[in-house]
Amino acid sequence: MNDFFKFYSGSLSGTIIVIIIFLFIRFLLRKQSNHIKIMLWVILLIRLLFPVSIYTEYGILYSETFVEKNENLSAQEMKSDNSLQIFPKDENTSKPYMGKKKNINILMILWYIGLLVFAVYYIIQRIAVCRRTKNAKKISSQDEIYEWKESMACVIGLVKPKIFLPFDLSPEQRQIVLQHEKTHIKRKDYLLMMLYYIALALNWYNPLCWLIYFGVNKDIEMACDEQTLQNTSMEERKFYARTLLRLCDKGRLKYVSAMRPFICERSTLKMRIKNIGKEYSCQKTIYIVVASGLLLVVLFGSFLYKKIGLNNVDSKELARLASYKSTLNFDDTMPKIGYVGKGQLVVYDNMGVYVYDLSSSDLTDYVDFEKNHFKGLQGDDATFIHVSKDGRYIQLSDNEKQLQYDLKTKQQKNQLDKKESWNPKTEPMGVETAEYYSVSDVYYIGEGETCFLAINKNVTPNYGALLCVVSNVGAEKEYSLFD
Repeated sequence: MNDFFKFYSGSLSGTIIVIIIFLFIRFLLRKQSNHIKIMLWVILLIRLLFPVSIYTEYGILYSETFVEKNENLSAQEMKSDNSLQIFPKDENTSKPYMGKKKNINILMILWYIGLLVFAVYYIIQRIAVCRRTKNAKKISSQDEIYEWKESMACVIGLVKPKIFLPFDLSPEQRQIVLQHEKTHIKRKDYLLMMLYYIALALNWYNPLCWLIYFGVNKDIEMACDEQTLQNTSMEERKFYARTLLRLCDKGRLKYVSAMRPFICERSTLKMRIKNIGKEYSCQKTIYIVVASGLLLVVLFGSFLYKKIGLNNVDSKELARLASYKSTLNFDDTMPKIGYVGKGQLVVYDNMGVYVYDLSSSDLTDYVDFEKNHFKGLQGDDATFIHVSKDGRYIQLSDNEKQLQYDLKTKQQKNQLDKKESWNPKTEPMGVETAEYYSVSDVYYIGEGETCFLAINKNVTPNYGALLCVVSNVGAEKEYSLFD
């Protein structure tokens, strides 16, 4: 549930930028055929339903993080040492103790409540529609065409759409209204508005999505008018306008029919009447150019986000950090291993947590203690580090605060989820060769496989000499961490 929420809420800024661009393009196309405008809304719908964000180093935005708050762990509930099993054992279980009762993410709950409201509203409207169509009379043996006592003509249904007409239309009025509603079915407008209703439900917290929803509804009606009136005379257009005024003058339905509300609002009606007298022509080349441009905008929106670490650390900053770190001497606390596995190494010291890609020997992420208001590994306000068993989550905590960082999604929150700790078997043995000597315990990370931190004897014994040594059945590989 939380991942589903983050998928939509985490791309809010990117979606807003894409919508603003689309609204600007819609303004530029205001004198063009309404069919081009519908194409614009169809392409935007892809972004609203699937707001995929691809993180790159060239992005300009940082993904929104909705922070969750939790009661803090007390100093008495934590261990005072800096071993890998950071959190104390529960007295009755062998699992690590992960803190007191958690509070629920309020923003996520509100988002799901919004979804529920939209779902309930739709169901209520469908029930109202069913009741009003119960006594409708079918007037065509071949098509799904009905007469009812309402004053509005509309299309109802998604799988097998039905046309409902007022019972008191003249033959000429019925013919032109029927043609309009058949055009809606031919164009699949009822499906487009249903999908936009779903998109609005998923993005209800975004005010621009409400603006888009009503704008799409108006453009659909005018595009349908335009197609219905193709190759018609001016007299036929005037009759069409009078029929439209007659239907709207008697009032509109009090419920959502086929997710097409407000089609008889005064502003919409005025625009439709003006649109009826216009002639539009559009070449296929214009469609292709506009569609290509719009797809590029959607693609652009997917690459807006910057590939970052916890403190917005990009690859250049990480390279500078590694270079700077290589010149530093060790303090009274040697670096420690937090996780090894799947080609990934996590090491931490008094300054922060470092994440390495062992296959490329590159520093790929960094959690800075100072920037996140954490102290070092010792003292009364010591920082405790916990890495999940799968190596995905880094968790920090002290007497006052907590922080969890997801290495996969690059998102953080101020709450510690209950994760199984990476806690391999260790031995406090010293290892020394002609090339190096160990400065950490030996970790048994797999069958016959061990790893430990060591210092290269051939260079100055500082961070630039720090090695991670991985041995497997006699074979050994050394990784230089800050060189």
